Amino acid sequence: MACHPQSRPSLRIATGALLAISLLLASCATGDPHPPALPVCDPTPATSPRQLALVAGSGAALAFARAALQREPARVAASIGSRGAIAAVRAGAVDVGLSLRPGPADLVSHKLARVPLVLAVGGAWAGPPTRLASATAALHARLATASPSPASAVWVSREAGDSALRALAAARPGLAAALSTARDRGLALVAYTDQEQHALLAATPGAIGLVDLGTVRLTAAPLRTFSPEDPRLVLTLYALTARDPGSRARQTTRALRAFAASEEARRAGYRE
Repeated sequence: MACHPQSRPSLRIATGALLAISLLLASCATGDPHPPALPVCDPTPATSPRQLALVAGSGAALAFARAALQREPARVAASIGSRGAIAAVRAGAVDVGLSLRPGPADLVSHKLARVPLVLAVGGAWAGPPTRLASATAALHARLATASPSPASAVWVSREAGDSALRALAAARPGLAAALSTARDRGLALVAYTDQEQHALLAATPGAIGLVDLGTVRLTAAPLRTFSPEDPRLVLTLYALTARDPGSRARQTTRALRAFAASEEARRAGYRE
């Protein structure tokens, strides 16, 4: 099955990240009933936007942050990536940034939790549990066949450079290389967000992909996930703040760390 190229907003560079945050602040502050399409305001009413902490960063950390901050005076913006989080915290555009790596020396990095990357299939999958070895073999078989059968396994991959793929390249370079070849040859579907990947996995018969277990469980995605196999296949979540954070940033960071230690987070697969 060939994938179709899709455009993606360039929010990973600093200027795009700051623009997105600026639009979010403007639309939330004015109560615009039709805010810009990229940043989406949390519908929770507030007396003043300045009383709310603004949190933004890696898409892989958004479900964690939304679960942690649902009862806090905070808004979680759309994904701007780890680099966008660093730029936004430095510029004072957000109170807390969400990153999958420690921030630079001029910021404070608060390690929150680690979450495993696991194989997942659509909820209707009736086959036996899938393991990395068998999934790798199926991918190589697909690459070796000039005209793959429609019934053969289809990988749903995130785009090149995604954090999950970087972890895969470090832990399982052979599988990562084969998946890169499949993307280049149009033999893998490519998703640009976790939500898009989950939707493709759920809708595509025989599809398989590598997903972050915590996001799947916290969002109740209709997927069947399999047990973690490789301790190197993990993402580590960090909260980034200024070296002299304000009260909103301190309160938000405390709430994020408290959630990381909670039973809800543990059930979702997160570990401190």
